[in-house]
Amino acid sequence: MISLKKIDKKDINIIEDLQIKSFSCYSEIKELNLKKEKTFLKLPTMLLERPNFLIFKVILSEKIIGALYIKIIKSNICEIYRLFIDPLFQGLGYGSQAISEIISLTPRFTDYYLYTPKCFRNNESFYSKNGFIVEDEVMDRYGFIKLKFHKKIERKALTALKPSDGGLHLGHLVGNIEPLIKYQNVYNCTFMFADMQVRNIDNKYYNWQVLKENMKLMLKQMIALGLDVEKVNIRIESKIKKNAFDEFIFFSDFIKNTRLQRLPLMKHIIQENKNIKMSILNYPILQTLDFTINDADLVFSNGDNQACIELINELIKKINSSSFRSYKTVKLLTGKVSLLEGIDGMKMSKSKNNCIFLTDTNEQIRKKVNKMFTDSNRTSEGIPGNISQNIVFKYLFVFANEKLYNDLKTKYENGEIGDSKLKNILSEILIDKIEKYRKKFETISDKLIDDLLS
Repeated sequence: MISLKKIDKKDINIIEDLQIKSFSCYSEIKELNLKKEKTFLKLPTMLLERPNFLIFKVILSEKIIGALYIKIIKSNICEIYRLFIDPLFQGLGYGSQAISEIISLTPRFTDYYLYTPKCFRNNESFYSKNGFIVEDEVMDRYGFIKLKFHKKIERKALTALKPSDGGLHLGHLVGNIEPLIKYQNVYNCTFMFADMQVRNIDNKYYNWQVLKENMKLMLKQMIALGLDVEKVNIRIESKIKKNAFDEFIFFSDFIKNTRLQRLPLMKHIIQENKNIKMSILNYPILQTLDFTINDADLVFSNGDNQACIELINELIKKINSSSFRSYKTVKLLTGKVSLLEGIDGMKMSKSKNNCIFLTDTNEQIRKKVNKMFTDSNRTSEGIPGNISQNIVFKYLFVFANEKLYNDLKTKYENGEIGDSKLKNILSEILIDKIEKYRKKFETISDKLIDDLLS
């Protein structure tokens, strides 16, 4: 079996030589006037510096036998820009394995396109065999006719929230809800109430009525924000995990207590209280069950969950290598920012009371914004300010339009606007956003919510 790994600069010469060797073996290559495009047989070093390119080497028994380049077109669309295998290893299925592997390694893409010269008959047969469909014939800038191939993959995305008191806050909106709404027409999306996990916070959540009221509020809020219940699956964790005890024990067999305790989240919890509940320590295993039961490729969440996602993928790979069962790894997709901090600059948390809630009044929003710190070294409006650790600017980056943000940034750094005025602008932006949400919220019937949850 081959594997794919991103190339390093030290690999460039090997890849370039392999590329020349691979393409030179095509008899059809003579039909192309390669003098018009000198880079056709070379790996442009500049591609390594381009953020819209992913370049992988194909490895067999620690030997590089080919490469595959991916060009990112949109957030969920890419082009297989080039794929080649050393002629000594062609015809053994390694090209097909490379395509299968890249689809597995890039779960955020749903659409894979590629172009190949029409005169390369073997390529047409190869890509068709691997599930690509010819959509069109196009002429490139040199007058060569190319076939445009397309392969669509259904991706399943999941986001989950604990139905605790207070409903949604801006951190939920940025990290979970906005990505879900953005991609609900692209991926097969599921939203799940993590009611089993919320009980770690407080035993009162063993009361189903308390949980149900919280779920009703949150679901109504999500619909008001733009969630389409016709397109997104709504699930309750405890309802779909009723028969998951066997899976839970099975997953537990593949992970050590010491590995769980190395998680940054666990380190923090243990520092605060060494006598923690087993349910908290097993939190990553519960999350793994969430992903496997929902067959998820992607998860919408904040960047502070990255370490937990890495642990889950590590666990899944370990299980897959055991050959007992096979599961998909998951990829984390965040919102506009990896993590929206609380109004005090710390991690946003209901228990710390540093959140702005969608249920807050206009006056509460203004008071919370006024508590945000800006540049502590700035003593008056006329002094140039620093935005690097400025919480107000972190919120403006997320919620203000780009033109306004850049204008305020320039004025602040030139000492042309005061902190008080800056906070007033942010308050009005947030109030305007939440006012629009409130109007929609009032139009949603409780009966619709009850029907959805039932």
